[in-house]
Amino acid sequence: TVFLINFGTTAVDQFDGDKYVVAEGQVTINDTIDYCLIAGQTFRFVGRLYDKTAGEILKDSNNNEVRVEAVVTPNANNCCNSITLEFNIDADELAGHTLVVFEKLYHGGDLIMTHEDENDEYQTVFLINFGTYAFDGADADKYVIDESNVSIKDTIDYCLVADQTFVFYANLYDKKTGRRLSDSNGELVDYSLEVTPTTPCGAATIEFNINAVGLDGRDIVVWDELLAHWRPEFKTKPLLMAWRGLKYTREAAD
Repeated sequence: TVFLINFGTTAVDQFDGDKYVVAEGQVTINDTIDYCLIAGQTFRFVGRLYDKTAGEILKDSNNNEVRVEAVVTPNANNCCNSITLEFNIDADELAGHTLVVFEKLYHGGDLIMTHEDENDEYQTVFLINFGTYAFDGADADKYVIDESNVSIKDTIDYCLVADQTFVFYANLYDKKTGRRLSDSNGELVDYSLEVTPTTPCGAATIEFNINAVGLDGRDIVVWDELLAHWRPEFKTKPLLMAWRGLKYTREAAD
């Protein structure tokens, strides 16, 4: 008798089901395994995370391989089914890394099938993050004089995915009114910057040129959103947001 079996996997960020994981603290990567096995027999899946950026299997703080196992015994009604393995990892040091889920299938003590292709996009997730620092474009401090033409710069340090296109979408938020800042024509003061990094980590700067007359005493915050494979409709569902870089607008000293 010959038994025909197979399985395939798809790895995603547990938080929102996409391929981009925010590399901050403890995160969970879900790997869903769709399988067709043999009724009444017991199988064991063993999953590991391959760090494609480092070229090695990911290890935890105790230098042990990050691995998750699951045992399945299909019955006659569900020879083809699915299970999900959850990988819980500390992602603080992994921004800019690409992780690929490697799977092995055992029957008894025998290894009968592997799925360990580092280039399989379905098994791949990307660890990303960014931070921002906003400042007065004139002298690089946190205080902007209320003049008719001032520059506010927002420097973004990022770790993303090489050769993929992202867009940073930024606008100014007025803490006093609780609303986004508009110009004299009532248009929102916003800016978008597209980046396609050749290496995962880098920096970019967004510059706002605004009329600050009448904004004395206000606290202005830059609100940054990160968008992947940007299209205008994606603005409502950013990958990652940051409200960093408090800026203060003050009257000029006498």
